[in-house]
Amino acid sequence: MSKRTRAAGLDAMNPAGDDPKVIRCFNPSTGHFLGTVPVDSAEKVTEVVGAARKAQVKWARSSFHERRLIVQKIAKAVHKHRDAICKLSALDTGKTSE
Repeated sequence: MSKRTRAAGLDAMNPAGDDPKVIRCFNPSTGHFLGTVPVDSAEKVTEVVGAARKAQVKWARSSFHERRLIVQKIAKAVHKHRDAICKLSALDTGKTSE
């Protein structure tokens, strides 16, 4: 935890502050607040994992051609937004983007 984060009065053991429904995110290099991420309930996590397992069965049954088309769409989206992804990754990790 940086000096700035400590100076802001944030507890290292409770970085979400008083709200247990969110995780507060900070740039580890600067201590600047980046935003919050919601915390899901155990029930929601179970629901999402169940949906992912069902989707994996469908994915496994799909042909190579179908999977290739989907992966190509994902690759295009990542490429299109590469600068924003790089910037967010650098902020989240405290590293430079170079």
